[in-house]
Amino acid sequence: MVVYLACTVLQARAIAAYAPVFISLQRPFCALTSQDIGEILGHAIEEAGLDRKQYSPKCFHPTGATQAIAAGANPDQVQALGHWASSDTFKKQYVHSVPELQMTDKILGLSGKGK
Repeated sequence: MVVYLACTVLQARAIAAYAPVFISLQRPFCALTSQDIGEILGHAIEEAGLDRKQYSPKCFHPTGATQAIAAGANPDQVQALGHWASSDTFKKQYVHSVPELQMTDKILGLSGKGK
């Protein structure tokens, strides 16, 4: 795992802003393509027992963008990493509003992460 993390850090420093974010867990620790990620998510959908006709790897795209921005990521960087050419399309179709924490969540110290 240490080797993986070290390779991730080295690759992250060496790649441009538009390069893939994820790398494989096997040597030579190459960047994963969108097809690789789609296959991984497709298997996860099947393992969860969800209908592949109703759910696809594309379902994760808006959720990932929304969560990244909610966690404090710069929207312009999220748009660049997601390869959205149009800022207007990105904001209207891929970023959803995130409800504010309820009072009980605040009192219990729940951040909304992992819910």
